[in-house]
Formats: sequence, C-alpha cells, structure tokens
Amino acid sequence: MGKFFYQLPVVFIGVAVATFLFPAAVAQSDLEGKAKKITIKLLSPSPISKPGSNNFDMAGSGVIIAREKNTKTYYVLTAEHVIVAANQDQVVTPDNRKYPIKSIFKLRQDIDLKVLQFNSDRDYTVAEIGNSAPSQLSQGATIYIGGWSKEKPDSFRFVNGRVTNNSLGTEDNGYTLFYRDAATVNGMSGGPIINDRGQLVGIHGRSDLLFGSGIPIKTFLPIAPPEVARLIQPSTTAFGVTNRPTQTPSPTSRQPITGNVQSPSSNINRETISLNQTISGSLYGNDPINSYTYGRFRDYQLVGVSPGQSIQINVDSSKFDPSLQIINAANNQVIAQNDDRRGGGRNSQLIFTVKEGIQYLIRVTTYYPNGIGNYTLRTRIK
Repeated sequence: MGKFFYQLPVVFIGVAVATFLFPAAVAQSDLEGKAKKITIKLLSPSPISKPGSNNFDMAGSGVIIAREKNTKTYYVLTAEHVIVAANQDQVVTPDNRKYPIKSIFKLRQDIDLKVLQFNSDRDYTVAEIGNSAPSQLSQGATIYIGGWSKEKPDSFRFVNGRVTNNSLGTEDNGYTLFYRDAATVNGMSGGPIINDRGQLVGIHGRSDLLFGSGIPIKTFLPIAPPEVARLIQPSTTAFGVTNRPTQTPSPTSRQPITGNVQSPSSNINRETISLNQTISGSLYGNDPINSYTYGRFRDYQLVGVSPGQSIQINVDSSKFDPSLQIINAANNQVIAQNDDRRGGGRNSQLIFTVKEGIQYLIRVTTYYPNGIGNYTLRTRIK
C-alpha cells in the first residue's frame, strides 16, 4: 500500500456476543454532527514562536471518551504521535474553548495511542463505544472518519470509506483496521472512526492517498488506564447485549479491590486457590478489562495440583452472567474458556487436565461487558 504518513488516529471498539440488537443506522448528516461533538483539536506551541508567546499550531485531533463528573475531568483518546507534552499542548473543545492538557497517560510502547486529561466545568459529549470486532466491521463495511484540518484549523472534516481489512492483533503499532476511499487530510490523526450508528470503533492515524488505517477500539480497551477504564461503560447495544438483566452495586459497595486484581501484564502476586476450595469474590466497575470478553475480570493462581489430574471449576453469581477462563500465566494465553454449564443460567463450569510445566490462572470474568457483582468460585478434582 505504499508508505503511510501520519494523520489522526481512529478508535475501534467491540465484542461479538450472543443475540444482536443494534439501533438503526443514522443519516450521514446526523453522524457528522455526532462526530463533531466528540472531536477536539490538539494544539502545540509553534516552533517559530518566542518562549512564553501564545502562538500555537494545529497538531491533530482527539476523541472525548470519558468524564469524571465529580472532578470535572475529561479524558481524550488520540494517537501517540500527535501529542508533545503536558502543560504545553492545548485542547480546543467543540465550542472553541481552550484548555491546557493536565496530564498524559502512557499506554504500551508498541501501540500508537495515548490518553490525555483536561479539566472543564462545562458539559461536553462523550463518545459512545461501538463494536470493532471483525465480525461486525468486516470487509466492505462503511466507516466514517472525523477530524480537524491542519490547513484550515476551523474546518471540521467528515469523510466516509470502506473497510478493506480488519484483523485481530497489535502488530504495526496497533494499525490493524484498513480502509479505502476516505479522503482524509493532515490534522485528522487521532480523530474518531465511527460506524453507521455513530459509535466509536477506532482511532484514525495513517493515510496514503485514498488508503488509510486506524487502531480498533478493541485494541485500546484492555490497556486503558484504570482511571479511564472504570468510567467507560459501553452501551449494551454496542456489544449486542439483550435479554439478560444487569445489576449495578450500590455506591457504598463499589469499593476498589486492592492487591489481588491484576491486569494481564502484571507481575504482582495474585490470590491463590487450591483444590476443594470455595472463594467468595466480587467484580467491580473499575477492575481491569478482559481483552477476550471486554468484561471485568479477576485472576486466581491455581496451586497444589499435579500433572494428569482432572480439575473441575465452577463459578456462580446472582448478580451477573459469569464466564471462566483458564490462562497460561507465562504468556497470558487462554487455554480453555466456557460461559454456561449444562442448563445455562448465571453459572459457568470448566473441566481440564493439568499438564506438566504450566502455571495455571483461573480467570473469573463476565459474559457481557457490563456485568459486575458478587460470585462464588469452587474447585475440585473431577
């Protein structure tokens, strides 16, 4: 496809689960209005301006993805190559107000994404997270890209294109969503990629003539900073969730779990579970996001087992529909997973045979992205 030059990134999100019930597609004129409300400009000090001057150049675009109402804090997702430094760059909101960037959250070095923070007591629209899974954003699907033009900083540009490839993985700095016929321009890097329902599915970041690429939102969710992850509440329609009620713990019960809830890359000691043991636990809205189910999760290190043993694991909950995964602790690869034991319901069961040389993690997670609450985990020899 030739050499890419950077533009503004696009964010893709999503998971395909169970029955699908999506809202109707939105007219393109309305889509443009929705995109403009969530897209900000990023300004950097002009390299030719004198120190202390107020001259800024257009650097790129970004997407408002979360808001902390109590502290008037907003979080913006953008391409890493767009950002220069906190306390130097500025955010320009859709109502043309300027705010200093208070802090920047580094994610992974191999993913061209960053999250930045700004504060405002005004109300701004937060992006609705959509489904960027290949099953929902396949070849030929129409996507829309928004962003601010570098040549005409006051001009919001909104173009459409068609997906040519959408793959899983994090290769090439996360750029695994490819599209064509989208006439993007300089300045749109970091801007939103949305679907025909106006939901954020990716971040735009590269283009070459009428070919472009972005980073799916599904790549961002598992690596989102905890401060942001707990605020992101994907809509049930975005993930195809229907017909299963969800319950949210009361504010007094929604306290963070400390010490034992780990992200996939964490090296902190996990809570252990042995054979014939029962543990009562809880999943909270600020726990890490599972990159396979996009629900919250908690890991337990399985101890006291021997090669050849057949192990049965059960988890039950009255608050959410749980799912179980067996994880290889050395590489975080899923060895086995299951949602329901026979008969369905709010339970899950896995039976597996212990192999030599593998350290096993039992991961309690949710079948649907917004499930949280109490659960009971049990182990026994089959």
